[in-house]
Amino acid sequence: MKKGRIGFGIGIVCLAAAAIGLISINGKKIDERYVDSTAEEKQGAELTYIWDSPREYYGQETLAEHDQYYYGVLSDEEQQVYGEIYTAMCEKAEYTRVSTTDDEMIARIMEYVLLDNPELFYVNTLQTQLTSVGGLSTMRVQASQNMTEAQQEEALVQIQSWTKNGLLQCSENMSDYDKALLFYEYVVSNTEYVADAPYNQSLYSATLGQSVCRGYACAFKYLCDQVGIPCIIVSGTMDGQSHAWNMAFLDGQWCHIDCTAGDDMSQAGIEIDYSWFGLNDAMLEVSHVPSEPDMIPEADSMNNDYYYRNALYFERCEFNDISWELSAGMDFSFQCSSYEVYEEYRNLLSTSYEVGEVIGESQVQFIGNNNTYTIFIFFE
Repeated sequence: MKKGRIGFGIGIVCLAAAAIGLISINGKKIDERYVDSTAEEKQGAELTYIWDSPREYYGQETLAEHDQYYYGVLSDEEQQVYGEIYTAMCEKAEYTRVSTTDDEMIARIMEYVLLDNPELFYVNTLQTQLTSVGGLSTMRVQASQNMTEAQQEEALVQIQSWTKNGLLQCSENMSDYDKALLFYEYVVSNTEYVADAPYNQSLYSATLGQSVCRGYACAFKYLCDQVGIPCIIVSGTMDGQSHAWNMAFLDGQWCHIDCTAGDDMSQAGIEIDYSWFGLNDAMLEVSHVPSEPDMIPEADSMNNDYYYRNALYFERCEFNDISWELSAGMDFSFQCSSYEVYEEYRNLLSTSYEVGEVIGESQVQFIGNNNTYTIFIFFE
């Protein structure tokens, strides 16, 4: 995703995410997850992590037990191919036989494997080898790597350190919503959008502090995986350009979360834009289109929307709803339910004498996001 301009008609566009194909998909790694930290480093109640030691490759026969989302929605035949590709990536074996010769199926399922497993950061390409003997064709695949074994070990150390810091404030007594919000803030605050960052489609790039949309999404999912929050990576478009974001199952409801978009307003002095946390389908559809909508869960609830949850979501334009915040002289933001309400608030803030009476001699600026109908107000 490419950062857009800041203004009242904020646009956020994206660089291409990893292209689906047999010879050119960037990936991640499955060898190990950082999961442990000392008691002194944890705050609140002790966390019980899914994996309390470096994660071992657990074999394709137990994939369903580990909540690989895309694996779970495939047909039996596709699950077989998924397991074979997954095995090839994890074991780094020379050409592994797969039970299909369909190039398109292999490319599609390889993408599902990478979306389910951000730990496969070292996979660079998937090479195929088709042989025919006596009229019978056999397809074999081999995952090539984008770094040496020594570089992989170095990357794992970096991922462990980054993950450890991301989990420090996370405790057992927090709700899944609060944990996910903490992870959203951590990823947005510690990642810079850089189109040509090294390994920029992977978890590893985000832990180095520079990535693109897919790296942001891998990083957020990876943190959610550590504490058992169901989370997926969604590929699609934002404002017509290729993009990747997350969906998470928080407190009983699926919602959309876009860390890259949440990092898009830093040039306006907004370190974290919460407009992109907890969206339902209707709000997301203003700017995002999933590539395969039938493959992802529905998100039809407002309950996880950040502004709705914090009583800063307004379905009509009422000055009294924002008068207290204005009179307090503190920066704040709020979200509108529709573009019409958003436009009414813009006009109110620009022309209403009531605003002038409340703020007195203070100088106020405001910025709007047309994609999420959010207005940010700043006092100088």
